[in-house]
Amino acid sequence: MKNVIIVGAGGFGREVYNYVEDCIKAGVQWQIKGFLDDNLNALDDYKYPTSIISSISDYIPEENDVFICGLGNPKTKKDVVEKLLARGAKFETLVHPSA
Repeated sequence: MKNVIIVGAGGFGREVYNYVEDCIKAGVQWQIKGFLDDNLNALDDYKYPTSIISSISDYIPEENDVFICGLGNPKTKKDVVEKLLARGAKFETLVHPSA
């Protein structure tokens, strides 16, 4: 089973979380490990069964980790994804089951 980590805990990242849950309910073999965000308090006003597990800059990918980008700003997305890829991150493509 793959451990999904959502990169970004802002509005788009929280929306991606819901899409990942829908994929899991449809049978995709994932479990949500948590979020990465440099604002460690980004989820303070929200109730999620997972949390921010690390800042983006400090996280080292583990063996079964896969990442889904939940960042909306194209420049930020490019910079963050490149840094994570350089550390060995593997990104998944999320296709909602209703698509």
